[in-house]
Amino acid sequence: MFKAPIGRLAAMLFQKREPSVDSCRFKSIWQARYQSGRADYRQLLEKDLFATWDINIKPDWTAERQLFMGLKIFYSGLNDADALNFLVKGHHVVQRSHQDRKLESGKCKTGFPLNRGRLLRAQAYITAILSNEFIFDDALLHQASIDHEDWCRPYKGRQWDSQAQAYYLAAIRLSIISDNLSRTEELLKAGKTFKWYEEEHHLWSQWIDRYKHQRNEWPELDDYFDRVRDPNLIPDIFMEKDILQLELGIIRYKLQSRRTPQQVEEPWRQVFDMISADKE
Repeated sequence: MFKAPIGRLAAMLFQKREPSVDSCRFKSIWQARYQSGRADYRQLLEKDLFATWDINIKPDWTAERQLFMGLKIFYSGLNDADALNFLVKGHHVVQRSHQDRKLESGKCKTGFPLNRGRLLRAQAYITAILSNEFIFDDALLHQASIDHEDWCRPYKGRQWDSQAQAYYLAAIRLSIISDNLSRTEELLKAGKTFKWYEEEHHLWSQWIDRYKHQRNEWPELDDYFDRVRDPNLIPDIFMEKDILQLELGIIRYKLQSRRTPQQVEEPWRQVFDMISADKE
């Protein structure tokens, strides 16, 4: 298989092409996808997630899937009720996982601690969205960040691939969203290289300075966000696209809130609209 020189890998992920008018209409794309899959969404909502619970070895994935399906409907803006219902299903999966100590079972131990980090991350976002308040459980985000970092520890050399780098950057984003400056600095100073994710790693290195000096304008983040939130994006490397879209939206909204600090009735609707807005 042909492999591009390392210096070109990051650039290849987001090759710049002249966008067509239709490809920039992100909201219309989300709406069309929801309308074409409406029956499938309804069928999935009616599915009993606990019918095969005993053999489910990825409850974290099950919870995340409910979150992601809800988000896709939120982005369309066409059926917030069903979107919320998916999040409620995800919440039930999280609670049942804790209640049954699911991740401690033999079949789930092979995915630990990453599976716990993913479960806690989903729990933090589902809980915040369902509360309709832009407030996060920092304890959940902190533990989720630690779990992602711990999962990455054994990976060195050739094993330090796009997947390991993506999960390490996930740990950084979780610390940023919880406004944990010291942990963010600690993660960034670990001396790791990010040949697959140079741009994102550089962004979070900039975040330290912007956080300390209250610098709210961030065109580099806006540019990266616009490319990641493209519903037609097909990454050439491992990427948790759904969670990355959401977390970039959260970080961007936090910056916007610092510019205009005022009470907002529906903060999450603003986040969703920011993610799904047409590209200018």
